[in-house]
Amino acid sequence: MRVHPGALNEAWFDATNRRAAGASSATPRRAIAPNKASLYFNKTECFCFTEQMLNAGESRRMPVRFIVDPTLPADVGTMTLSLYFLPQRRSHGAEALPSRPRRRTGARNA
Repeated sequence: MRVHPGALNEAWFDATNRRAAGASSATPRRAIAPNKASLYFNKTECFCFTEQMLNAGESRRMPVRFIVDPTLPADVGTMTLSLYFLPQRRSHGAEALPSRPRRRTGARNA
């Protein structure tokens, strides 16, 4: 997606618990490339702020709202945001979501 630095942007990510039974819990994390671009990426709303629980077979579409700082260096023409889930150990029987990226959104400095 193309973004304009300083403007509010929205991207959607899809996650599915592919387990046959039981709930899965995970804490979403983010990665931004190139690394120096992470200093200019500001989330205003993200499902990654809280732990997510999905039942077996459940899918969920989740928003991320963000602003790319207008002071982004001119040599950064493309940013890639990856959101992924880290498994949570649960004593009450919930299993963790697999830890792998669900969807990527590339943000371009326009």
